[in-house]
Amino acid sequence: MKRIVFIGVIFCLFCVQGAMAQTLEDITFMTEELPPYNYTVAGERRGISIDVLEAALTAVGVTKDMADVEVYPWARVYDAIRWVPMTCGFAAVRIPQRESLFKWAGPIVDFADVCLVKKKNITIENPEDLKKYIICAVRDSSPHQALLALGCSEDRLELSNSVQNALNKMEYGRADIFIGDKRTTFYTMEQMGLDLDLYKVCYTFNKVYGYFAFNSQTPDSVVESLQRGIDAIRASGKLNQILKKYQAH
Repeated sequence: MKRIVFIGVIFCLFCVQGAMAQTLEDITFMTEELPPYNYTVAGERRGISIDVLEAALTAVGVTKDMADVEVYPWARVYDAIRWVPMTCGFAAVRIPQRESLFKWAGPIVDFADVCLVKKKNITIENPEDLKKYIICAVRDSSPHQALLALGCSEDRLELSNSVQNALNKMEYGRADIFIGDKRTTFYTMEQMGLDLDLYKVCYTFNKVYGYFAFNSQTPDSVVESLQRGIDAIRASGKLNQILKKYQAH
């Protein structure tokens, strides 16, 4: 019910904005707390994706205050960009299950999803092996959707609204395996004060890439405008500078 109300509020804001809004300036950008890609410190938006967005917008002559980027749990972001025109969520992993749902600009950065276990005798040789275990992941994240596509039963999934909550489930024995992005996972574990020596990575998935995912009704010209900005900062070397800043090059 809360998710339905949230979508209704966002949609109303779009209607107030006006149906004639058809430019990159009018896009409502949304993200989640997912360091080092996007996060908030003392009310300031920071991270790889934030810096890329700001630089790409500047490259095409668009000025936008990054404080206006809206931050919600990923499931809410995902609902909004699916159903509300002129919205964009980032950084969204571009996987086959999502390809036709959105319009894409990017890529921004690579992701490496890993299976993390609390040093149990668990061996994962291929994704099919995951069906034998209780797995925790962030709701509507790319690992969650990949697990569903694999045929994992919903009753064997422990879903959370954040990486921190999912890791807590692992810490307290409610799941056998956590699946999430490697950089974010270990950053969050350090912030939580977890003993990294008690955990191990038992499987690493193929590399995937994060993009800006626009609602499918967004005019192509709007998406193409941001793509031009991303291409420009990649060509100038600015994108690599951002990745190096966060040690993600």
